[in-house]
Amino acid sequence: MAQLDAILRSPIRWMDQAKDAEIRSFLDDLQANILKGHGRHFTGNIFISLEGMGEAAVAALLRDLSGYVTSALQQLRTARSSAGPGFDGGPVRCLLLGAGAYRALGQLAAMPGDAAFQAGMRARQAMLADPPANAWGEGAWRPGNPAPDAMLLLANSSFDAVTRDLEAAEGWLDGTGARVLGVERGRAQFRQFRPGGPQEGVEHFGYVDGRSQPLFLAEDLEREEAASGQEPAPTGADRGFDPAFPPSQFILADPNARHPLAAGSYFVFRKLEQRVRAFKQQEAALAEALGLTGADAERAGAMVVGRFEDGTPVVLSDDATAAPPPNNFSYANDPQGMRCPFQSHIRKTNPRGESTPKLPPGAPEERSHIMARRGIPFGDAVRDFEAEEGQEPEGEVGLLFMAYMASIVGQFEFTQQAWANNPRFLRGLAAGEAPTGIDPVIGQGGDQAARTQDWPVGEGKPMVPFAFADFVRMQGGEYFFAPSRSFLREVGL
Repeated sequence: MAQLDAILRSPIRWMDQAKDAEIRSFLDDLQANILKGHGRHFTGNIFISLEGMGEAAVAALLRDLSGYVTSALQQLRTARSSAGPGFDGGPVRCLLLGAGAYRALGQLAAMPGDAAFQAGMRARQAMLADPPANAWGEGAWRPGNPAPDAMLLLANSSFDAVTRDLEAAEGWLDGTGARVLGVERGRAQFRQFRPGGPQEGVEHFGYVDGRSQPLFLAEDLEREEAASGQEPAPTGADRGFDPAFPPSQFILADPNARHPLAAGSYFVFRKLEQRVRAFKQQEAALAEALGLTGADAERAGAMVVGRFEDGTPVVLSDDATAAPPPNNFSYANDPQGMRCPFQSHIRKTNPRGESTPKLPPGAPEERSHIMARRGIPFGDAVRDFEAEEGQEPEGEVGLLFMAYMASIVGQFEFTQQAWANNPRFLRGLAAGEAPTGIDPVIGQGGDQAARTQDWPVGEGKPMVPFAFADFVRMQGGEYFFAPSRSFLREVGL
């Protein structure tokens, strides 16, 4: 255990595996996609029920699937050997287990200890302000289906390659006693914001996705620093965003470890439908309410999200910039929320030092709640971001939210409940302070007052009350654990 603790204490230099047997063993036993996103543009998620299977049959199934699972070492080696555009290192396959899988294994495996994981997402509905499970979507989430006990994540460079992998996996599962509850498919989307600039991943509302990702590989941190050309983030409440995180925030010892370096990670999956046309219409209505016209109208959406569509932080600029947007910024120059309102999505879910001074002694520091996000858009058609207004999709598109973490309670659930859904975070506790309202993008629940926030027009001018909410609808999800490959390989033996 001491060896694993030492590895997880600071960012890992994965290339050390060539000379360090412990690093190599750790990476070979850890599943792919945890230390670094798989980077593939197409995914398929197979949700599996193990209902009715005995302990020995479940163990045999997991052993058979273990050879299908990509290791972190294999992922990193193939990514490093990528030969250019269109080649992304081949398939990545991960196997995630829900609490139901561990219950099905009975005495053959210990249950991971996170309370939220053990209860399952459906049981946490009231806390998360989720819709009840019988109001979720179709497929794996249709009414009457049990919660999935396991999930296979398949990722590859093309839609057809993932289709072949899905068909092979489903055909192989047929006859094992396991039942496929449904499949969700992801498809990355890209926009080019600057002439000659790169294609950047975006979500269906049109905003760059994946900013402020925690990094815990030394090589990734070095590339980030070189690409940004920025100095390391300062310390204290005005520190901006330091992408360096200890791997222990996302990886922990596998409770069924077969050797001292066996590790895993909790995994949250949520299918979030986006009402894109209604969102864009409400952006326009907010711009009108604030008196923003012409090109300046884009600032309305930027205040909702906290960034312009190209990623430029609204706290730093009144419009999108020609230069690559910085990410090492804080809200110190906007203490009253006149540029970036306190309810803005990124200010709610990554407060960058603002909440730390208000925390009681001994409380977890705010960066401890950050997750390693691995989401991807879903929808049959790729959105045309240059299409005329009114042509945006309305329903049947959205985001497959996926994230790894060391604590579902302390990371995902804290972020959703205490930050996004809390109308009094970041303001509203002190006497005379108006509540912030819920996160206008992912916030759920609350009465009309929580959904109507005050929006700034400018210094010295009265705030404008305006409701901006309910454009993202949760349609299904579950909590999982990504166990070590050695556990999958040896369970029941």
